[in-house]
Amino acid sequence: MTDIPIRTWNERYSTKEAERLVREAGHQPSMNKGLVDAASAAVILNSYILEGGLFEN
Repeated sequence: MTDIPIRTWNERYSTKEAERLVREAGHQPSMNKGLVDAASAAVILNSYILEGGLFEN
């Protein structure tokens, strides 16, 4: 067992938001799955940081 805290985070809609961002950048989401995955990860991390998750105990 470890003392490292585990936090879950709601990632619903992150792919839809990422696809929108990819389209706004002038790319086709269906042709750039890796780009959508990376953007989705950024959306999730950004929402976590903005909600204060990075600095909570």
